[in-house]
Amino acid sequence: KPLFFYRTLVTQHIDSTSLPQDRGKSIIMTIKQYYRSGESDLGQDFFVPCLSFCSSYKRAVGYFSSSALITWAAVLPRIISKDQTLIYLLISPSLNEDDLHALKGTITTQERDSIYQKKADNILLDALEVEDLSSDKQLRIKLLTWMIRTQKLELRFAFPNHVENPVIFHEKIGIFEFPWKEKIAFTGSANESTLGHTRNYESIDVFRSWVGEDEDRVQIKIDQFTEAWEGRAKGLKILPLSEETLELVKSRAPKENPDVQKVIDSPKTNQLDKWRHQDEAINAFLNSEKGILEMATGTGKTRTALRIFEQLVYDGKISTLIVTADGTDLHNQWYKQLIEVSDRFNEKFVILRHFERHHERDEFILNPNLKILLISRSALAPALRKLNDQAGARTFLIHDEVHRLGSPGNRRDLAGLSDKIRFRLGLSATPERE
Repeated sequence: KPLFFYRTLVTQHIDSTSLPQDRGKSIIMTIKQYYRSGESDLGQDFFVPCLSFCSSYKRAVGYFSSSALITWAAVLPRIISKDQTLIYLLISPSLNEDDLHALKGTITTQERDSIYQKKADNILLDALEVEDLSSDKQLRIKLLTWMIRTQKLELRFAFPNHVENPVIFHEKIGIFEFPWKEKIAFTGSANESTLGHTRNYESIDVFRSWVGEDEDRVQIKIDQFTEAWEGRAKGLKILPLSEETLELVKSRAPKENPDVQKVIDSPKTNQLDKWRHQDEAINAFLNSEKGILEMATGTGKTRTALRIFEQLVYDGKISTLIVTADGTDLHNQWYKQLIEVSDRFNEKFVILRHFERHHERDEFILNPNLKILLISRSALAPALRKLNDQAGARTFLIHDEVHRLGSPGNRRDLAGLSDKIRFRLGLSATPERE
């Protein structure tokens, strides 16, 4: 019998600041090595979780205008209440024909810098002067100016001068740093805007510091950003906001934290809801170590189970996973997701399959350490029978569609074989059967 039975009922909004750090880490550790529109929602699957849990965000991005600045501010309400969250944004103002003509007519570096500075300042000044904004956008501008005033956000502006008649700074680098010292770097086509996050067809490549082969790439991107930010990159002119514009922005900014609850509660920004029931389920299991999750179809049973698996690995509690289910389609779905998860670990888990045409159970039996066995229920008994007590204490057993486990044949074949396994989880949308 399960030590607990967790049923998910109602999903409500959860503020990321209320999640324990290890839960935030659990979510971030599910970040994949790339995202592409059509396959993923870049905003919901990548930017929102990273922005929600990071301690700093460093972003160098290409095209940027004052309208993009307004839409970019829409992602900020989730992190505004975090005292230690800092954002460093290096952007490229768009130069029009008049700007280019004026630059060609300059003689001195001082004249050229004056044109650059005016263009940089106007990004903020234009946003402040727009009067016919919706109340939602007005709130975002207040939020943006408040972040600048409180030094949560620092803006710098990049102007290329590496060739004659350059156009824009088009480098796209992002770095998220998290309180538990891990880092994520990414590059790709996405601009820093609502369109870039959600509506355009974009792709990004992601490098994670906890993945061995990514570690050097993460550091390279950090070094590249730092070099550009500090004005040491060859062929780039870097300017901050002028003191005059900065003082104007601060004078227009709210003196207290703006009321952003309306933005947080809106359907467009309420992206963390999908994690609430999963986080509660994970906590329930980790406290009990054995039990059943009743979760309706589409609410993320597999994702929740895999997040538990990742947490147990990161905590050093397990070195073996067994997933059992019925049906080739279900097995193949699990296999695809297990590959993604195992790629994120420093220690490589070997995935073995024993269903349909795959017959790899004996390899698992020989040495279950750092192995994942995806197996049909009918073939499970020999694998459990050969598992010794020491290995069982470091094994996580998942029964998908656990309501099928109670058949007379399964009860006869599997009776007592799971007793040695410390972590046992059943998944079902409909576990309550006669």
